[in-house]
Amino acid sequence: MIHKNLVIVINFSLILLLFCCCYAYSKPYSTKIGTILFENRHSHFRAIISATRSFLDLHLSLNKISIDDTHVIFLKTGNIHDVVKAVKYLKSENVSLIIGPPENDFGDFVQLFCTEQRILYLSYYFDPQGGISPFIYRLFPSSEHEKMVNNLIKYWRWNRFTVVYSKSHSLRNVHQFIVDSKADIVFVEVNDETDEINKFIESGLQMRNICNFEECWRYTNKAILELSAEKSYRFLEASLMLGLINSQNWFYLFSLDNTEHGMESFSHNTMRLSVAGQFDEHMLNNNGTYKPLIKAYKQKLKKDQINKTDITDLVRFHDALLSIPIILPKMSQKLSLQKKVIFGLTGKISFDEQRMRADAAFHVLEMGVDGNQINTGLWYTNSKQLERVLSMTDKTLANTHE
Repeated sequence: MIHKNLVIVINFSLILLLFCCCYAYSKPYSTKIGTILFENRHSHFRAIISATRSFLDLHLSLNKISIDDTHVIFLKTGNIHDVVKAVKYLKSENVSLIIGPPENDFGDFVQLFCTEQRILYLSYYFDPQGGISPFIYRLFPSSEHEKMVNNLIKYWRWNRFTVVYSKSHSLRNVHQFIVDSKADIVFVEVNDETDEINKFIESGLQMRNICNFEECWRYTNKAILELSAEKSYRFLEASLMLGLINSQNWFYLFSLDNTEHGMESFSHNTMRLSVAGQFDEHMLNNNGTYKPLIKAYKQKLKKDQINKTDITDLVRFHDALLSIPIILPKMSQKLSLQKKVIFGLTGKISFDEQRMRADAAFHVLEMGVDGNQINTGLWYTNSKQLERVLSMTDKTLANTHE
């Protein structure tokens, strides 16, 4: 009887052990993803993460990737101590990769501490001076963006132009279009240490006075606004007050990717504004595949009572999540993805040996003579064929300035 009970106990123990082993084996392993943001500037990311997580649910599940709400950290300030604390917390939670915030300065701090803590960091914003590190991947093709601007200036035949830059950065990014250009370049600094409109008016006056002296009004005053998106809008406001929003001025906005959102006040007098974007919002809005994503995002924004119209951060964050199986192939169930091409909302996604984005596509957009946005061309690259192409159609389209 003792032997029989012993056999039963042993058999039950074996069954329990086998069950536990099978459960442990079948329980899906998840690669944890996190992000660090500002509460006062990035509140719309709650809607972005919610919409993107639902839209990419199958993709994330197949590749065993998760981005939990507890790993989405909103900081009240940019205090270095708080950033370090947030990175260390995510590391303690076994987060494998941190997707950076949507801006350069704050992202510099986050990626610095990610490198110190040996956590992978994924950047998706323009950062031409970003260094090479085994822990940093860069989804925004900054180098190709530089080459594109350089080629656009040549295509547009800008023999003279003004570069308006911010005092806070002092042209720390010496752009290729400045180094390589044979044009006459005038530099105008904006004291952006305060948000007072008077400082932007002073810089606008300086640009206008230079044009008066050099008589550049005989042609068109051309300027590159090498300012942040927020400061670019402020400079345009100052230009409006100074009577510079007219057909005699042509601005290329370095940090913006559309000529519609926030541009209502400047869409008159046949003003010419040009930008380059990684996507054409009109095309995405008419794409049946991505309509549910954009709709879900805008519905969540409305529910959260957040007044934001552009979808740039949504598009870039979507592609950041989409690219993770390439960055972490060993963590992915679909190892073959490493060899395949992934196409996101911003085009083909792949990384070179230095963990920079290998290929790029930028739509050249401009505000037409009627104030509406027009897609006037495309800059694209093919890293395998060592090909770079600028294909412009501005001379054949209606309502362009050509």
